[in-house]
Amino acid sequence: MENNWNTLEEGTHRGLLDGTIENHECDPQEDCPECRGDRRCTKCHGSGDVDCHVCHGSGQCRDCRGQGRTRCTECGGDGRCRHCGGSGKILCRECHGNGKIWISSGSSHWEKCKKCGGAGYAPCPKCSSTGMNVTRYVFGASKNAAGSGRCTKCDGTGELVCKTCEGSGNCTACNGSGRETCSHCNGNGDCPNCDGTGKVTCRRCEGSGWYQTFSMYDARCYVKKWDYISLEELAEGLKLAKPRPVYKDVYRKWRSKGTIEFDKIDDVIKKTDQDFGNAESYQSFEKAYNQAVSVSGVKDTPYEKALEMERVPVTKIDFSLNEKEYTAYVMGDNGVVMCEELPVKVEVFKPTFFQKLKLTFTKKKRHLAFIKLAAYIFQCDGKSIDESHVLDVFVAALQLKPAKQEALKEQLKAYNSQMPYEVFRKNISSLFSSKKTLSFAWQCMAVDKQVSPQEQELFGKLAAEYKLDPAEVDLMKKFATKYSLLKDEHLVNEYMGK
Repeated sequence: MENNWNTLEEGTHRGLLDGTIENHECDPQEDCPECRGDRRCTKCHGSGDVDCHVCHGSGQCRDCRGQGRTRCTECGGDGRCRHCGGSGKILCRECHGNGKIWISSGSSHWEKCKKCGGAGYAPCPKCSSTGMNVTRYVFGASKNAAGSGRCTKCDGTGELVCKTCEGSGNCTACNGSGRETCSHCNGNGDCPNCDGTGKVTCRRCEGSGWYQTFSMYDARCYVKKWDYISLEELAEGLKLAKPRPVYKDVYRKWRSKGTIEFDKIDDVIKKTDQDFGNAESYQSFEKAYNQAVSVSGVKDTPYEKALEMERVPVTKIDFSLNEKEYTAYVMGDNGVVMCEELPVKVEVFKPTFFQKLKLTFTKKKRHLAFIKLAAYIFQCDGKSIDESHVLDVFVAALQLKPAKQEALKEQLKAYNSQMPYEVFRKNISSLFSSKKTLSFAWQCMAVDKQVSPQEQELFGKLAAEYKLDPAEVDLMKKFATKYSLLKDEHLVNEYMGK
């Protein structure tokens, strides 16, 4: 399978042009870029102070603009009492300005209002100088009774003393001077960047007294990936497979447009033949690449050609199961597996009635033996069997009634460090026919993420029953790690054969 060769991926490469490097002497210091050698602070120009940030140099209070007084907020600056509009009088609340009240009891008639004395109005309670309650004051008042009509907050002036400057008219931030200390130089007038010297370390040579100049070049790179796959149906799996490197080097380089500096094409072809068993595969690639460059219209003069080759090892596995044929592929160093179909159920022999009966008793015996082994492991270092989830799973798989389950757990308490290993071994002798017992034992020991010295000693005795070398024992431990990922029901099936 080949890629489309009508397009090329373009990139860029930057490098140093040989023979262009030159060394130059340099002054270790240069003029300060902030003050340009003037030495003075650029914010205050050497004076040490700047315009006040509040009044901007005017020295006047910003709220009253230097007047010391502001417009009265009660009367809006006109000086009149807002309650009575400056008249000093308000309508009588009893007669509503009529001066008379209609009396309806007995013989109906009009009577003079006693509250306002027939005047129809009363003195304004806001601007009255008496300060007395209006009702008491206007009782029997004369027609001429009235308030002052002036705003009580500003006493008719229309102005109030400025609260910001307390009537001084001066800016409180600078006390009326209009100036404040320059924060850039802290008032000393010197440029803070060069500390008033006018000089700083040369940025070009970094104070070394010399610097280099050189020329750079930018080159455009054209890259194309070419895949060869004998079986197109493996393409998706190969994207996940980890390849093995075969060749990575510059194999052709030009000294000038018409002069080749070196050419290693024969080495590439030889390497291709060794690793792929097909020298023509690279020659096909070279031909296709040149064709792609021609089609793309690239006119650049080549500088060098580099090649990177990788291969993905593929192992094909053909097998049959239950009279059906299957095929699987294992690809790459990371073992990616691809297959169209895998058996989901393996049919085993069908036992007779007596074989089933024997298997039932054998499974139950092995089941109890595994439970005893788990109990002995969990208690050999003093831990409680009640803390083991694994033991609870196996006991529950027996499907006993609650009373019998509790009785079994009580019996299991005898399987502890006090029981001699020889006595314990007789109770689990049926388990020594399978190496899987070692995996189960190690899994129980590591269930709490750590193996105690007592558990290590017990595991050594169990391993001695099989006369295994250390490598095989380590393999059993790895199986235990794998089984630790199983769910509860799968764990029972794996060890109990249910």
